[in-house]
Amino acid sequence: MNGIIFGDMEPKPQYYEVKKVYQNIGVKWADKAKGTLDIFNKNYYACDLSDYDATYSLTTDGLEVATGKLA
Repeated sequence: MNGIIFGDMEPKPQYYEVKKVYQNIGVKWADKAKGTLDIFNKNYYACDLSDYDATYSLTTDGLEVATGKLA
């Protein structure tokens, strides 16, 4: 953690960028009109993502419309 956290354990601004770059799963819109996503496994030595629980929350105007868990 040398360089991205201050001595008092307060994260520096670049901490959040490093956190995003080091994450193991990539998600992006496949088709916004259909509401589909592409999920990319960055765990190159793991065959699947079965060790992860994927949940979602859909909000409109700050109100939660739907929640669920992906298979």
